Amino acid sequence: MVKITKDATVTVGVADTTVYSPTSGRAFYLEGVVVSNPTPDALVLNLYDGPSATGVHKLSINVPPATTIAIGQSNGLGSGLKFEFGNVVADGTTGNGLVVTIVGYEQ
Repeated sequence: MVKITKDATVTVGVADTTVYSPTSGRAFYLEGVVVSNPTPDALVLNLYDGPSATGVHKLSINVPPATTIAIGQSNGLGSGLKFEFGNVVADGTTGNGLVVTIVGYEQ
């Protein structure tokens, strides 16, 4: 078993945005996420395992205007709790402009 630590940062809008695609034959285990909303509007980030229309909805985060939210082992996900993804896809259901950084590992 080899763990390969990965992180990725993307800007997300209302359309599906692939945040991270693991190496073939591996899964990605999300351990933390940082979401910044530089807009004057409250936005919602949704994370899916695959496309939003057919993938599994894993997590939603409400992000107030001009706010950054960090979720990880010390502030929300809890030690040992992980989200497994075959392909991390995000959308901002209520608007454009969320900056998303995910942290985790492939295995």
